Amino acid sequence: MAQDLRVQSFSAALLPDVQDFSCGDDPWQVEVAQWIKGESKDNALERMAEGTEVWLYRNAGREVVGYGSLGKTEWRLPPPKGPWEVVSIVPYVGMQTRFQGQPKDGPRDARFAYQIMRDLVAKAGCQGTRILGLFVDEDNKRAIKFYENVGFMSLSAGGKKHRRMYLYLREPSVP
Repeated sequence: MAQDLRVQSFSAALLPDVQDFSCGDDPWQVEVAQWIKGESKDNALERMAEGTEVWLYRNAGREVVGYGSLGKTEWRLPPPKGPWEVVSIVPYVGMQTRFQGQPKDGPRDARFAYQIMRDLVAKAGCQGTRILGLFVDEDNKRAIKFYENVGFMSLSAGGKKHRRMYLYLREPSVP
């Protein structure tokens, strides 16, 4: 049986709902949890003041399963010296530890992580950009594999702490 998530726009009033948010103990997981809880210098509320949108995803029991965020930035495409292009970007996305890999019944794309990412891709598609981008810690092999399963491709890697990945929202125009 499908377990669809409910989407809620995040605000400062909802900070108490995320104070126990945990993605795990790896450094990148701790960073993701701190961002939504407002415990980092660059956090969700600060990014929202700059135009980033943030959503909580709740299950039928109103528990916070995860969160996602979406903003805009500019990347040189193709790198390294292509023209600057506005792209939609996922600054942070997180899944509570106890909901990772859930629900187990049904197809893989019915899992909560896929539901959140599909929603972010759909929202990005409405922003008028042709590319959705994100950065992922090079050591976070599980997340890299997940993003590849969703359709993201690597734009850069090699010796850097974060891998830049992208997904076409619209295919590039052919001159």
